[in-house]
Amino acid sequence: MVLAALVLFPLMGIVSWLFFRASPGTSNKWVRIYNTFSFLLALGLIVFDAWTLRTTMGADVGWWPVVASLRGISIWVGILIISGLVRNYLLFRSRQ
Repeated sequence: MVLAALVLFPLMGIVSWLFFRASPGTSNKWVRIYNTFSFLLALGLIVFDAWTLRTTMGADVGWWPVVASLRGISIWVGILIISGLVRNYLLFRSRQ
């Protein structure tokens, strides 16, 4: 779990930085709305997953915060990568 944390924490920082840095245009209102929606979607899924994990975990119930944080980081990274790709290549791509 230590190795997973050592890999996931920097990956979370890099993906978060790239998501907001590679935005096609921060002056566009719709891009800001999409970024906010993606951010809130990721947070909502993390909270839902942590709650589900807490209520369904069996014998290792004491480890739920550790497992939930690692799963939360994975969800965060996955949602931001997918929504960043959709934003840049499908919804708000340049029309050149």
